[in-house]
Amino acid sequence: MRWRFRHSRGSSSDERRALRGLFGVAVGVVVVVAVGVVVAVGVAVVVAVAVAVGVETLNGGRRMRRPTLPANGRFFDDRPLKIGGFELRARAAVPMVGPRPDASGWQVAFQYATASEEGSPYWVGDLIEYLDSREDWRAQREQLLSVTGLAHHTLENRATVSRKVKGRARDLSPSITHAAAVTKLEAPEQERWLDKAQTEGWTVREFTRELKAAEQTRVTEGQAPTLHTVDVTVRVVEEAEGGSAAERQAWARVKAAVATLAHAHVIAARASSHIGARPAAQKDLGRHRGVA
Repeated sequence: MRWRFRHSRGSSSDERRALRGLFGVAVGVVVVVAVGVVVAVGVAVVVAVAVAVGVETLNGGRRMRRPTLPANGRFFDDRPLKIGGFELRARAAVPMVGPRPDASGWQVAFQYATASEEGSPYWVGDLIEYLDSREDWRAQREQLLSVTGLAHHTLENRATVSRKVKGRARDLSPSITHAAAVTKLEAPEQERWLDKAQTEGWTVREFTRELKAAEQTRVTEGQAPTLHTVDVTVRVVEEAEGGSAAERQAWARVKAAVATLAHAHVIAARASSHIGARPAAQKDLGRHRGVA
């Protein structure tokens, strides 16, 4: 059986136009869907990046997510450094689990440890110097310093050395203790003496002895300066729950007492237990500012 279709030329033209119209609509739909997918992916990427950046970057001067610091100052027990096949912890360096460290790995770990020992006292001092330069952090000072296990007087001594000894003098100093011995000298004299200490291989005791001998010679020859630095020990009795708290309280009181004295600085505070009643001779420190 044969089927025959009859159509006119005009109807065929209408069908073609209709097909083209349907094709155009289909293409438009595909384009819209594709654009929607691209936009959705872009938005998702932007949101993910924004979240990641927001977690790690500053928000109003504070990080949105802060690491939890150990209260006792043993930071590297929680986050040991892994260098050369070793874990460097707060009070130990131990081989990592797995293959035994090789000689080159040991050397890298050893180099890092010795470099840190030389540099870290200055890091501590410079960080405290910066802390003291921030007026907006003054109210938080003691709280910010509380993350370390170092004694209060040790921190302040580090800060004194960092303020007084700079640049080339630090490079010449055999140790932080050598640097502490020249804090009373001007920069050129610091460099001259520290260079000599390094060349002669003087221990801290020998270096201190040489400095005192040179000062005595200057006094004998009438070349000593008219200004002298005098260390005065002031004993303060504080009521506190612990030695660290007592040191902080005493430190604040003495610093306030000597604030009106020119060129006066509090350089150390160390607590010792006191049993019994408050000594009768102990008076209000504020009444004896001239003595401090």
